[in-house]
Amino acid sequence: MSKLLDRIHSPEDLRSLTPEELRRLSVEIRTLIIRTVSENGGHLASNLGAVELTIALHYVFPSLNDRIVWDVGHQSYTHKILTGRSDQIGTIRTQGGLSGFPNREESPYDPFTVGHASIILPRPPATLTLPGGGGGGAPPPPGRRTRQRCCRDRRRRADGRLGV
Repeated sequence: MSKLLDRIHSPEDLRSLTPEELRRLSVEIRTLIIRTVSENGGHLASNLGAVELTIALHYVFPSLNDRIVWDVGHQSYTHKILTGRSDQIGTIRTQGGLSGFPNREESPYDPFTVGHASIILPRPPATLTLPGGGGGGAPPPPGRRTRQRCCRDRRRRADGRLGV
């Protein structure tokens, strides 16, 4: 029996699979992630927990147009596998290999280079400037707290200078 993963070169290939094949694909992806992480280290649980979610997102949304932003970069291994990097996944977290997190230098499917976790977007996604255009980079709407303002308020609260 051939591997379903060999037929997936981009998220668009998912749409030709049956529901049963999508379930089998998730098993193949989990096996690949377990093998890769056991050899190279990495984030196992967070990636295993996001397999079906990632398949569903890429199945439903045209992800080159409807960008998927991984707030927790630890969950991106399935995303990398489905976006044409499955043949390189064995190099993840090795010198010269794939990054352990989304990296816009690796793929047009990665709209941001993400670090560890909890990337805060100070603007609504519609105002972000994305690779290839899009978004106007407008300031956040009035009353919306930016990261800098949140940190400043937290410091003031700790110092007793903010009456909250």
